Amino acid sequence: MTQGKSVEVFREQLDSIKKQLNQVDNTLTLWSKVQKNWKRLVNIFLLSEDIRNQLQEATKTFDEKNAQFREVMSEVFLNPKIIDVCTSERYLELEEIHKAIEECEKKLNLYLEEKKKVFARFYFVSNQTLIDILSNGKNIKKIATQYLGDLFDGVRKLEMVSEEGKIDSGVAMVAKDGERVQFKSPFTLKEEIEIWLKKLSFKIRSELQLILQDSK
Repeated sequence: MTQGKSVEVFREQLDSIKKQLNQVDNTLTLWSKVQKNWKRLVNIFLLSEDIRNQLQEATKTFDEKNAQFREVMSEVFLNPKIIDVCTSERYLELEEIHKAIEECEKKLNLYLEEKKKVFARFYFVSNQTLIDILSNGKNIKKIATQYLGDLFDGVRKLEMVSEEGKIDSGVAMVAKDGERVQFKSPFTLKEEIEIWLKKLSFKIRSELQLILQDSK
């Protein structure tokens, strides 16, 4: 339209439309990034008690930006006209939300990296699986029966004994093919999850070594 012979007659109107369309494009691109990052992090920061306790500052920031983003989306729902929405001051709010959520994700990744340094097998699972594991860190039974297969090639779960309703120790490991190996001595399931998982890897090796020695 801007290449026509009579364009000067409509130049001001066309420039205004072009400016609006550029703003719509920029806003939708930013909106897509915010929505993608928010969707990836919302359940982590809102539902994971472990992460909320460990990353209190990031959690507070995410709570604020989550409320702000939901408010923006509620207003858009009431007035879904794309030019009105994308050319309003909400664009500045989206920039602010985007930067804050990115910062929350950086802090989350640093937190996960610290856990991986303690227990290197965490490097071999996805961040989402690792988050699921850490989120259930206090639920020892769930970790020992549902997640060990993600961390150990040959182990599916631990058999456990408990006292007064509390899990006390593991007494045997069960392979993915159903083979059961009784521990020579119980394995205590305490401390931070990455600590006892690291100790478990040594326990598994030592138990297998004892079995090999007995088989000579």
